[in-house]
Amino acid sequence: MDERTAYCYIHSLMSRTFVDIGVNWVHWLQEQAARRYTWDDKAQYHRVLHEKVAAHTRLPARTLRDAWARLPQELAHFPNLKSNLFVSELDRLPVSARARISAFFTAQGLRDFEFLDHGGRAITYRALHVPTGQIRVARMEAPHCSRFPRPHHSVVLQPFATNEGRMKHYGDIKLEVLPEVVPLSRLYKEINDIEVPLLKKAFQDAVWDLSWGTNLMYSHRMFDRDAEAQNVGLLPDGRIASFDPEVVTGERAERKQSRFKTPRLLRDASAQQLALVYPVFKVS
Repeated sequence: MDERTAYCYIHSLMSRTFVDIGVNWVHWLQEQAARRYTWDDKAQYHRVLHEKVAAHTRLPARTLRDAWARLPQELAHFPNLKSNLFVSELDRLPVSARARISAFFTAQGLRDFEFLDHGGRAITYRALHVPTGQIRVARMEAPHCSRFPRPHHSVVLQPFATNEGRMKHYGDIKLEVLPEVVPLSRLYKEINDIEVPLLKKAFQDAVWDLSWGTNLMYSHRMFDRDAEAQNVGLLPDGRIASFDPEVVTGERAERKQSRFKTPRLLRDASAQQLALVYPVFKVS
């Protein structure tokens, strides 16, 4: 893609996102969802579409143990993986804890693990849920001082299964089986290498406004400290939900909420417009 073509592409996105804040950015999110999901009639769910890249051309690992054995190979495509807390913790776990982790996901009907992504503390795999034929996400998070329970809230993606409350039996590793969604950070991945800095920055800022906007949905006693674009996902219907929240509560949340300013993109949005983006928003 040459620079002029890139400019026209981004300018088109920006125009649709900002010219009419009441309509175009809502429609754009819905169009992105239509592009990035496909209806799987056999498994009866919306499946995320993935581009085939080098890291995903080989066959999935049949078991989680085999998937872990491939972690050194993933470094070529995910160089920061070597500093991931879970990967560091995994080598120190006793055999019994590793066996429990593997047994947890086996008990949930998962097999055929394919490395998906990682953050600083967790790694995720796409895996086949054998009973339904659906693809689900197996998430493994190392122990750390900023861990908080996943709240039961409509703007937070809920797991199919979790070891919450039983983590000591798994080496204090947090395990979850989640639906797969499209991270908002993927929405601007296509333009990361395009040399149109001003438009690219404005577009990325808009996406980040949408991700941090999830905090508008909480009460004054809840606040997500990590509502970044890589932790907030686009759902098949074009709405937005957090799949990796770090929600604090009580007085700490009240202090955060008192200093939180409505993201610029959302300042003029009506209740009806916000209801099209965030699943929890109530129209009075």
